[in-house]
Amino acid sequence: TVLQTVNLSDQIDIQPGPNLKVECDAPGLDGEANLVWQTAHRLWGALGRRGDPRGVAISIAKRIPIAAGLGGGTADAIASLRGLCRLWDASPGRTRLHEVAAKVGADGPFFLVGGTALGVGRGDEVYPLADLPRHWAVIAVPPGRVSTAAAYGWMDHDEAATARRVGRSIGRTRRIPPVAGSTLALT
Repeated sequence: TVLQTVNLSDQIDIQPGPNLKVECDAPGLDGEANLVWQTAHRLWGALGRRGDPRGVAISIAKRIPIAAGLGGGTADAIASLRGLCRLWDASPGRTRLHEVAAKVGADGPFFLVGGTALGVGRGDEVYPLADLPRHWAVIAVPPGRVSTAAAYGWMDHDEAATARRVGRSIGRTRRIPPVAGSTLALT
């Protein structure tokens, strides 16, 4: 998958506080329901700290449409991951940060890189690509919400059904005859 950063963002405010608190101006996304909350817990554990995360209050003003496939929740979580590292005076290292980001979501590591990137596998193996020239894009958001997990579940179901219809299994490699001296393997 080729991933691209766009100029659309939420506003995240991270302040010292007695205990972890996450508030969001979007209904139903406060506290434990927010990926930022879950990310704080993952980072706290990855840093070897016991108990619940402490010392932070986070507020989020949503501007990225929710459940529209734009990665807003994950982007917020990764932005908070960086902010929490600063607030907690923690330097987990690139590998550990990548591991925490990948647990947030398949696109988590992309938000550590940004720009234009190639996501391989689940999307969590990310390779920067040359940035595309700046241009305008239209982002259409349908009226109904669909969670990312549900959308990928539908795709997996459709691929499996297609594979059964054509009598081959997903994941088996097949070779395509060389064209002009090159070989292409599809999986």
